[in-house]
Amino acid sequence: MMRHTNDGPGRSPGSEIVRFAQTILDRVLDDDDPLEELLNWIRPKWHRDAACKEVTGVNFFPERGGDVRPALAVCRSCLVRAECEAAGVDGKEYGVWGGTTASQRRVMRREGREAA
Repeated sequence: MMRHTNDGPGRSPGSEIVRFAQTILDRVLDDDDPLEELLNWIRPKWHRDAACKEVTGVNFFPERGGDVRPALAVCRSCLVRAECEAAGVDGKEYGVWGGTTASQRRVMRREGREAA
């Protein structure tokens, strides 16, 4: 393999990326649940503390006109509600994000309001 040496002796321009990818791959392959470990590397860190992650039987993506109250109740006690709401306002078109519905977020975007 031909190596580029313009960014230091023996280092290719993408060597940092390759080392990072290898670190992730090593952790994923050593884990009991490799898919969950891989998703933890891809998802934002705040996802790990989301209350909805621990809840079953609550639909955070109900059909139009569906009952959002159970999802909103989970959001009220969530530690990362502000981060989730910001992500929702930033472009999530469907579902309950950070205690807001899709229609509430559309109004927030239209009015130029930021998440709480």
